[in-house]
Amino acid sequence: MTYTVKVREPKAPGMKVIRIDRIPMSKIISTKNSKNYARAKGLNTEKVIAYKNLITEGSYQPEHYVPPVVIALPDGTYELVAGGHRHGGHVEAGATMFYCAVVEFEEYNEKSAEYWKLNYMSMENAEETTEVAKNVRTKEDTVSIVKTMIEKGIIDDSDGSVQGAFADLGYDKSTDTGKILFMKLQHALGKISGVPTMFTKKEANEHALHQESENNRVLVRLMKKASGRDEDYDTRLVRTILKELKCHNKDITALLHFTALTSSEILSARSVKRNLLKNEFEDYVKPFYDAYTSGDLLERVRIRFIPQLDQDNVVL
Repeated sequence: MTYTVKVREPKAPGMKVIRIDRIPMSKIISTKNSKNYARAKGLNTEKVIAYKNLITEGSYQPEHYVPPVVIALPDGTYELVAGGHRHGGHVEAGATMFYCAVVEFEEYNEKSAEYWKLNYMSMENAEETTEVAKNVRTKEDTVSIVKTMIEKGIIDDSDGSVQGAFADLGYDKSTDTGKILFMKLQHALGKISGVPTMFTKKEANEHALHQESENNRVLVRLMKKASGRDEDYDTRLVRTILKELKCHNKDITALLHFTALTSSEILSARSVKRNLLKNEFEDYVKPFYDAYTSGDLLERVRIRFIPQLDQDNVVL
């Protein structure tokens, strides 16, 4: 029985697929010869070698994946838009042909063809896409794309244009990552200085693991308020600390990380957060304790339930 693989086409706003083809390697202009705006630090050598090994072993089956993307140029050559690591692997393996999609980019949604070309260069490496083992784009890669759009005059550097570009790249301005990227771009453009390093929750947890020991329990929490007072988060953290104290005979380190704040906001928030336990005691624990021991709490507060069961009657 013979099985055939259905051809898979790349899909993106402003992109038109002309054909899926095998093109001579000698006709492709790679990111080694032209600027790869989607890679702030260039290609990952380990990824290139991994592809080389697959190709050399005969294990690389390009038809199973959405192919790399190229654009046909007037002189008969092709510009590599996406798929730099796969192309690099072919070069290292001495391959003569390259399976790819020949596409055109066009104006769409009042944005230019060049805009959507740069957008695809970034989106093809988004963490959410899992077509091939790839070098997932970083925050710096995403900032690099939008900075390039500004430098090429594709968009202006107004807040609205910049936030719209990040939104098209998957980062809405209302999200923490969207805010962080906006600040990083402002720093890259020289508009602000001192942009702090921002960790994801996963990265912060990995950082905490290195600080744990037999006698020390590390609790990682991400905080958001520039005021230094996160009413809900602070209370939950203190409850977790109390639970850990009760369950384990260890010292506790609460490792805090502030998201989407400027350097000055982080410094200000830290000064407040150092008094976390004292603040929580004075704001919540002491008033509760005083009201309880005086009898006022038990005399004036009633606990009642909304009727939910068959035997429930009227509840005040």
